[in-house]
Amino acid sequence: RGTARSALEMLLRLGSMLARRGLHAASARFAAAPALRLGRSRALSTAPVDDEMEDDIDVDGVAYGFMASQALFAGLELGIFDAIAAAGGSVDLPSLQRSSGVTAPRLQTLLTALVASKALRRSRDGAYDLSPNAARFLVSSSRHFYGDYLKLQIGRQFYHRMGALTDVMKTGEAPSYASWFSDPEVAATYTRAQHNGSVATAKALLKRMAGSVSLDGASKMLDVGGGSGAFSYVFTGEMQPRCSREAAER
Repeated sequence: RGTARSALEMLLRLGSMLARRGLHAASARFAAAPALRLGRSRALSTAPVDDEMEDDIDVDGVAYGFMASQALFAGLELGIFDAIAAAGGSVDLPSLQRSSGVTAPRLQTLLTALVASKALRRSRDGAYDLSPNAARFLVSSSRHFYGDYLKLQIGRQFYHRMGALTDVMKTGEAPSYASWFSDPEVAATYTRAQHNGSVATAKALLKRMAGSVSLDGASKMLDVGGGSGAFSYVFTGEMQPRCSREAAER
């Protein structure tokens, strides 16, 4: 109970701080997903921020960023974004409580944090809608969806491991991928997540390469170090559906 209460208190603190200061989400700063960057953010501290300081660290934004990212992961795990999309938007709290299975008032706290971090929008009558980026990237039916990558790999697998960063720096000891993937369930979850993220990346790359690369006349494609084969899957599917593909992975 103490841990759950602490988590709720942190969510409340996050929501109140972000809403009061009109901040953009620190969780939107995913290096692998520049499309999720929702604009400029201001520091939580009371120190003035001018144009000369724009390239300086937002100390509070970095320090409290874990709250916003955990709210995002929880929203994905509970199916909040899919539920709103399936209903066509404008979903009220009771409906989201039923779809998520969380009927306690704490769901309101999570939704408030998601609104504060710009993932959701709340109308005057209390209905929730998706932001454009949430609709594009966090809804599983969207062709641009990579929520499984965020939820499964970043949220479930990488997030808690970063808590050991100081010890790794001091000792130089860290678990290897070989030992980590010796657990079949861990390996399967990683592959599923990485496939989802790689498909999204491959589609973005394909769009950038449009008109400059052609697979016309190709009958086979070898994807070296291809993991799940996501890149060859997207490239052949979009550019040359008749082309066979094979992924070579050690």
